[in-house]
Amino acid sequence: MSYLSRVEIDYKKPSSLRDLKSVGAFHNWVEQSFPDEWEKHERSRKLWRVDVLHGKHYLLIVSDSEPDLQR
Repeated sequence: MSYLSRVEIDYKKPSSLRDLKSVGAFHNWVEQSFPDEWEKHERSRKLWRVDVLHGKHYLLIVSDSEPDLQR
């Protein structure tokens, strides 16, 4: 089963501007959303992109397992 997840990026928040200023930061955010993989030193393939809808920015993730986006 595949999951499609969407999380709004709050660019008005100073920490978001600081933490998400590079592609590597987004990649790290995606990878850290799967803590079980980090603990087991396993990585699955994930597709992700930043998209804009009605003036809001979103991170979209397609993955085989459900991400933990509360981290």
